[in-house]
Amino acid sequence: MAKSKLIAAALLKDDLADDEKINTALFSAAFEELDDLRKALAKIPVDVDASALRFQKITTQSVDDFVSVANEALSKFMQRTNEMKATLDAIEKGGRVVAPSPAPAQPVAPATAPIQPEKHHRWVVIPCSVFGGIIIGVVMSFFILKW
Repeated sequence: MAKSKLIAAALLKDDLADDEKINTALFSAAFEELDDLRKALAKIPVDVDASALRFQKITTQSVDDFVSVANEALSKFMQRTNEMKATLDAIEKGGRVVAPSPAPAQPVAPATAPIQPEKHHRWVVIPCSVFGGIIIGVVMSFFILKW
């Protein structure tokens, strides 16, 4: 910037015509703007690097926050699952599990025999699920292809 001002001052002191002095002043101003643009262009990579680092930091922090929330939710889920499994195991073994309840409206009859879970045929679940999925897929395909 200082270089272009010195050139402009030197040209204005010479014995040039008024038009030539105006043209040199304009060229000097243009070169000064060019210098400013070069400085701004030199700053762009630095700004891009700073923005990339900021983006990386924010992304990392967001992912860390997400992972911690997901781990907490998984921990609570596993705890509740273990509680339910323990309850079901106690029922299967013939033990009696007493759930906390509000004051009963009717007197409870004494238990004479342990509760036996019904024996379900577990092998039926998978074919029924597959069949239900096929039916849903066919119906959805029909409506999608009809449009």
